[in-house]
Amino acid sequence: SFACFRGAPRKPILVIAPAGLKGLSKKFAVNILPCLPPDLIPAARLRPTRNNVRVVGISDIAEQPPTPSYNAALAEDSGMARHAALLHAAFSACPPLTEAAVLLKVWLRQRGLAGAPDGAGGFFLSMLLALLYQDRAVNPKMSSYQVLRAAWVFLSDPTRLASGAALRPLPTAKLTTGEALAEFRAGGAAAILLDDSLGVNVAARLSKGGVAE
Repeated sequence: SFACFRGAPRKPILVIAPAGLKGLSKKFAVNILPCLPPDLIPAARLRPTRNNVRVVGISDIAEQPPTPSYNAALAEDSGMARHAALLHAAFSACPPLTEAAVLLKVWLRQRGLAGAPDGAGGFFLSMLLALLYQDRAVNPKMSSYQVLRAAWVFLSDPTRLASGAALRPLPTAKLTTGEALAEFRAGGAAAILLDDSLGVNVAARLSKGGVAE
């Protein structure tokens, strides 16, 4: 069957559920998320200050308003494969991240926050754990509960995401971390967590209300 990823009609996903399962196993399903080839759209066109949806009646391209939300959705789709590799590397190097990610997702569901269109999702939380590992806020010798607590400490301070955070940039990043964070703040993002390309804000879905929750 088909569904909308976190309620977004422009993000269709394929849901596969095995037949013949009983009990709790009936809830088991695999979500397949289609993604764009990473080089299909130049990364510079997806910056938060660029326009990719033309407004009728404005003939001068320079006067077209920026489309940060649309750009963020395209950038997210283009970076899926790279993000999967990044998370695999981080979680392999620091095994406690795996169980901590599961606990964070359970924590979200218990509070009714999982799946909210403008709230934190599992992918965002996994990237947050990767950030904490890169920043040496967590390490492989810690327990999953210690990692979980470190994530809670980060999330308890809303100014951390409001001012912006970024993973360790790739050598191919076009901007410095400071320049990229300033650009996304200028684009009006309520929360900023940049990936290693400094071109994808994995917290772009978060609203001010979502950050507060």
